[in-house]
Amino acid sequence: MLVVRLVDVRRARSPKGAVASSGLMLEQRRDAGTSSPIAGSYPGRAVDTATLAEEPQLLMPTRLERLINGVDKNSNSFLDFKSIWERLGIERDSEGVFDGFVPSFGAWGAEIFPAFNPNTGTALVLVISADGGANRRYIVFKAAATRWRITGNIDILDNRYEGSPHQRYRKVVINSHNTWLVVRRLGDIGTGVYQVNELWYEISGEHPQPVLEYPIEGYFCNDYRGVCNRVFDSRIVAEESAGVAYTIKILFTVSYRSECGGIPRLRKKGRADYVWNPSLGRFVLNEAASDLDEQEIRDVYNTGFFSDSKFLAYNFSELKAIEASGNRKQSNWVRSILNRIKNE
Repeated sequence: MLVVRLVDVRRARSPKGAVASSGLMLEQRRDAGTSSPIAGSYPGRAVDTATLAEEPQLLMPTRLERLINGVDKNSNSFLDFKSIWERLGIERDSEGVFDGFVPSFGAWGAEIFPAFNPNTGTALVLVISADGGANRRYIVFKAAATRWRITGNIDILDNRYEGSPHQRYRKVVINSHNTWLVVRRLGDIGTGVYQVNELWYEISGEHPQPVLEYPIEGYFCNDYRGVCNRVFDSRIVAEESAGVAYTIKILFTVSYRSECGGIPRLRKKGRADYVWNPSLGRFVLNEAASDLDEQEIRDVYNTGFFSDSKFLAYNFSELKAIEASGNRKQSNWVRSILNRIKNE
């Protein structure tokens, strides 16, 4: 766990011409072959390199928030943050999105929200939004006796659909021993496919850890045979806490359609109960209390094809009921599926 010291955000012109502050230096230079792929998108542009001073003041999350929100939004220079992240012990994201930005092209936004748990201590999360919220960095701060400590960061890179509701979603869940941060990300996107997932991270330990992920909405419409085309979603119907135990009960719903946008031929619901396992440090599916198993959740409630035989196995009783008492279109749809399976 890294103890950090913070920088002031008041800027003044230094005698050598660099932009300086107590604890923060913005050294301006022309594009000098920076290794950042983001900076490389703006060749020939001036680069302001933000660095922490050798003797910075005690770091406060609010200072970093003000630094990011207080940049000149009309500046055409690339503001390079790599050295600050390195000093704070924050790992570089896989695509270099948070290496820096050009304010006039799209400034970052920063916001702090509390993650207080009376049993595990005070924590704050600083969320930094890039590309209109399409990419987010969550930095977790924990309070020590006289200072804040950064325990790690979580990077969510959607890279598209800025301003989508799932990008603004977040909540904090606590019990007597744990604090979880819940966020959402784009799970899949393409022609005829879309999926958004919900992710739970345990943030009260030494480092943030992913502990659960499941789909919350999506569709798959690429099956020309009209079997796997479906729209699915999920919602939490109950959360139960007792000591170290914590249970999340999720109701999954799927509608099968013969074609995209068509009338649903079959609707089905199933519940999955996830239970916190302290020894594993993650949530696990309680199959004894659930209608669904892990394989069916992966096949049905995520994008992608699955076989006719699996479709039949997952929906046998429902298909028999439709064949016997459904309307003509539903019955014909079921018979066409059954006939094709028989002939394969």
